[in-house]
Amino acid sequence: MGYETVLVSGALGMLGTALGIVLGHHFSKKTQREQWVRDNRKAEYRELLTTISESFMLLMELRRPGIALGPEEQREVFQAETKSVRIIADRIYIADEIAKIGLMKRWTTALNVFKTDLNIQAFANETGALSEEIRRAALK
Repeated sequence: MGYETVLVSGALGMLGTALGIVLGHHFSKKTQREQWVRDNRKAEYRELLTTISESFMLLMELRRPGIALGPEEQREVFQAETKSVRIIADRIYIADEIAKIGLMKRWTTALNVFKTDLNIQAFANETGALSEEIRRAALK
């Protein structure tokens, strides 16, 4: 009887250890994936904010009332606008959040209105509001 008790105890101990290893691996893998997703979300938000900020600064530099743009400047403006729209459109991990704040529509509207009226203050206000909403979403 003592021998059987030892065998059962040993088998239960080995089973418990194996189960602990399997469960530990599962939870560790899940935690690593969650961290990886958080890191990717953070990188996407950072790239989005950087691109909008760079586009804004370039447009402020080049698109001033009374100043005609040459071919090179027109190309730079087009590239900045295109890049900013592409960066908004190709987000993977934060697509739902940026859709909720209507980022694409608001940004393209701000770009188009600024092209026609060159109202620096209005464009700066909208860009600032969008950047703040992006930051708030990133910190959730």
